[in-house]
Amino acid sequence: MKKALIKRKGIFFTISSLFFALLLITLSSVFVQYRLSEQMNVVKARVNSMDTFLSSLEEDLERASYISGYRGLVALNNFITSNGTYLDDAATEFKQIVVNGTIGNEAEMEALMINQTLISWTSKAQNIGSRIGINTEVKFLSASVSQSDPWHIRIDASYNVTVWDNRNTAVMKKTVSASSFVPVDNLEDPVYRIETLAKVSRRISIYNYTVNSSSKLKEHLELGTYIANPDAPSYLMRMEGSFGSSPYGIETMVDKNELESLGLGVLNRTNVDYMYWGGSSGGLSKISGITDSGHPFFQLDDAHVALFNVSGDVY
Repeated sequence: MKKALIKRKGIFFTISSLFFALLLITLSSVFVQYRLSEQMNVVKARVNSMDTFLSSLEEDLERASYISGYRGLVALNNFITSNGTYLDDAATEFKQIVVNGTIGNEAEMEALMINQTLISWTSKAQNIGSRIGINTEVKFLSASVSQSDPWHIRIDASYNVTVWDNRNTAVMKKTVSASSFVPVDNLEDPVYRIETLAKVSRRISIYNYTVNSSSKLKEHLELGTYIANPDAPSYLMRMEGSFGSSPYGIETMVDKNELESLGLGVLNRTNVDYMYWGGSSGGLSKISGITDSGHPFFQLDDAHVALFNVSGDVY
């Protein structure tokens, strides 16, 4: 009887030991899973933060190319005006100034481009990351410049971006492409500075109506506005003093009254500016309602008479 009791106690102790052992194993497993889950949540949160920062950085780099591009165009115009000469290759020199801040063979950075070049923006991007606990490395790779339409110049830049947290929990690498479209509206037209010996300054202002009558043509002339025309030179071509044609060409009307008042003389050519400065006119006609209404020097070439639908007003 006594042996049977001892045996039952032994079995109970063994079962109890196994139960507590299983309980400890279960609790340990739950704790480990909880810690792993907690760590995964931390990693996930850091990755999400880095991903959000990377997206924000891409937007910043696009804004940077816009700012660099606009400042670069203004700086190039200032250079043209101060030197009294056109650029040799506008696209190449525009790319140079937005990347390095210099023009041509000049070693000194243009004042407008100090801390505003595409390369300088990489340092700014890295500093932003460090302030929020994200290590950032941005390496400038390349840039290209092109006239995208009559009223915008496109800048495409690419960068290698690496971001990681302070604990090296996660690392993200990406090649970022940043594009921006810099408007030429309200920028100075360098042609007028050069061709009038800096006596006339004209800024690009878009005429938002169709020139299809003598009244619209007169308004276009007196406002000094610009319209798109694939037979005219683009803005970048104007920076080179090239008066050929471009799919993204723009044109305006020369104010011969202004030229005459400044003592610059008036040529017997069409008032269409790129043809006037370029020396090509073709047949010329005076336009009723313009030539006989305050603009005695006004003439229009045959192609533009047809284009502006004023053939019934010629004389």
